[in-house]
Amino acid sequence: MNKSILFSLIIIGAIGAITAGVTIAYFSDTETSVGNTITSGALDLTLNGYNNATEAVVIIDDMKPCQTWYSGPITLGVYNNPGRIYKHIVSDPIIICEDVVTTEPECDEEGGYWDPATDKCSDNTPIYYLPEVTWFDLERWEDWDNDGEIDTDEWAILIPDGEIYLGDIASQWIYLGTYGYPMMTNELVIRQSFHMDADAGNEYQADRCTFTEEFMVMQTNAGHPGQLYIPQQNVVLDSIDIGDSDSISMVSHNAQEWFDDPATGDYGGRDNGGTLAMMGGDDDGDGVCETEESDATFELDAGTEIANKLIIRHLDGSANDSFDIYVGGVLVDSYAGNQHPGQEVWVTSIIDLGGNTFTGLKTITLDVTGNYPWSSCSAYGQSAVNWAKITN
Repeated sequence: MNKSILFSLIIIGAIGAITAGVTIAYFSDTETSVGNTITSGALDLTLNGYNNATEAVVIIDDMKPCQTWYSGPITLGVYNNPGRIYKHIVSDPIIICEDVVTTEPECDEEGGYWDPATDKCSDNTPIYYLPEVTWFDLERWEDWDNDGEIDTDEWAILIPDGEIYLGDIASQWIYLGTYGYPMMTNELVIRQSFHMDADAGNEYQADRCTFTEEFMVMQTNAGHPGQLYIPQQNVVLDSIDIGDSDSISMVSHNAQEWFDDPATGDYGGRDNGGTLAMMGGDDDGDGVCETEESDATFELDAGTEIANKLIIRHLDGSANDSFDIYVGGVLVDSYAGNQHPGQEVWVTSIIDLGGNTFTGLKTITLDVTGNYPWSSCSAYGQSAVNWAKITN
């Protein structure tokens, strides 16, 4: 090997030996996080306030053709996560029907012989399956005036009279909607009605059917159960409880630019302490309206269904509380405020989305148009909103 090359290698090796023993220092800092936890959520459904409920929710006596019979209100409570709620009439095992007593006109209709001496029927072919001649109807309570009281005009039809027979709906899971904390409410109230067909003849006299009803809640990102029946109207697909910007419902629906003082409480003396937030106002107390808060947004998710209605509960106050409504950046409607001069009136606006129906997630924007910004602002905003929801 060349002496100069050998000398160079010796020098490099010596330098490497020296630097191998040198410690290089950098600025650094260490922080410690302790007590980290993972806690699973809870999803629990109650029927009329009870778990493991066994009492009948439908008891109908003396049903006759052309009459409609209503069950009492059925309250389904959800704790403590949002969930999709379903119900079905169990047909496996089958609906059990029987002929309680055979009358003379029933005997004749069933092709039998009525013996007047014994008042008994013979040689008849019993017909007693009432579900094939009984229409099944379903309604959901909407507390439009937010007073907690069920009024006669607050029932929204899910399954109208004459759409499906009880025998045909049996075993199908009926989708009632998406409800539960942190949604608009943690209760859903429904009532069922049963209407015996006008064509039901004497062969159905004094018959009785017994069946079981099941109610189920599933987390919102789960798929629908099999044998699904989705009513064609008024199912709540998603909803938001408008309150202060730190509320769970606001955060979970990505609510932005809401003026949240006051965040709660019977605003205008007419909404029973419901939570609310506003568009527009003076957040920093300098007496100047925050122009960036003249509109506010939130997201609603229709999932795999089609949202065709947007329903908003809002205040028409003594000022001009007009606003425009956008879905996915498209103007779908406008509310003309000041319809109740000098009053504070809560209004429920139902917006038919028309050609702007949607599936999946959409951003809803409410944009104040009523003389905003004001010449001066107080600690209050404008166009207060209580809740919003989408239905099919």
